[in-house]
Amino acid sequence: NTQLVEAAKERFAGFIHTGRLIIEHVAISDHEGTVELYLSGQDLGSSSIEYNRVVNRKPSGSIKVRCVRFENILDRFGAPFYLKCDIEGADRHTILALSAKYLPEYVSFEMGEDAIELLDHLAAIGYRSFKIINQVNFRELSRIDYLPDRIRGRMRRMLHMPEPDYVTYH
Repeated sequence: NTQLVEAAKERFAGFIHTGRLIIEHVAISDHEGTVELYLSGQDLGSSSIEYNRVVNRKPSGSIKVRCVRFENILDRFGAPFYLKCDIEGADRHTILALSAKYLPEYVSFEMGEDAIELLDHLAAIGYRSFKIINQVNFRELSRIDYLPDRIRGRMRRMLHMPEPDYVTYH
């Protein structure tokens, strides 16, 4: 989104000037060329190349944007140490572009219905350890049904106490 790109360039001008940050004004896709970016009127950061991600967020039109395959970004810059991917439904294009050649030490992304496919891909290229966190309550998926947590949660609700802020450590 041009508006967000310009805001980021202004906010991070010092990092850009020193060469510590490069902002690519592109969408990540499974092909090169252009793609339709559907704009969210509710939250510009929720715009997406997947219309179904925007349909309930007050769509405010669309614009054509240049798109690239994430493999090309990796070829140009190499693998990051930490890859944080949150691109509103197009995360899969980033994760599926990773290979044994380009293997970040850590990867964080949002999973949807394609969770098993993406985890299988990460395992196939060399990842052996995973931590899956529920982004609503920030609890590890393996601990969601932990009995003491369920009891404490029920007691908080019965006493009308707010949910605590959870922080997870690995």
